[in-house]
Amino acid sequence: MIELSKEANLKGLFIKKLLEKIEQEPENKEKIEKAIEIGLTAFN
Repeated sequence: MIELSKEANLKGLFIKKLLEKIEQEPENKEKIEKAIEIGLTAFN
C-alpha cells in the first residue's frame, strides 16, 4: 500500500491521505483500511 501512495495520481493521493489518517487516528485503523479497500475497488 505504501508503494501505491507514492504514485503521482488520484489513487496515490487517496491512499496517502488515508494512511495519514491512520497515523492520526490509530483507533480507527480497521475502518480506514476498509475504506482504502473499497476505494481501490472503485478505482479499478
